[in-house]
Amino acid sequence: MQGERRVLAEQVRALLAPHRSVAKRRPSDLTERELEVLRLMAMGRSTPDIGAAWFMSPKAASVHVSHILAKPGAASRGEAVAAALRQGILSTDDLSDPITTGTNGGVPAATSLRTRR
Repeated sequence: MQGERRVLAEQVRALLAPHRSVAKRRPSDLTERELEVLRLMAMGRSTPDIGAAWFMSPKAASVHVSHILAKPGAASRGEAVAAALRQGILSTDDLSDPITTGTNGGVPAATSLRTRR
C-alpha cells in the first residue's frame, strides 16, 4: 500500500509541477494547526496517525479534519487536498511522507520515527 501511495504521489507531483505556487500562503480561514493537519492529510495519514503526530486525541484530530473539510465545502479529504493544491496553499512537496522518505517535512520529529501499521 505504501508503494501505491508513493507512485500516486509521484504522479500527482508530475501532473501539478507546472502549476506549483512560487510561495506558499496560509489562507486566512485556516489556522496554523489546520494547515499542519491538512499537510498530513495530503500525505495520506489517517486521523489516528494525525492525532499521534500532534500529541492529540483521535477525536481532536477528527475535529480539525472536519473543520478543514467544512471551510472550502469539500466532500472528502482528497477534494480538500486538491483544492489546497489548486489554490497554492499546499505544494506538491507537501505530498511527501516523512515516514517513507526519511525527511521531517514540518512534522514533529517524533513522528518520523513511528512505523506505519
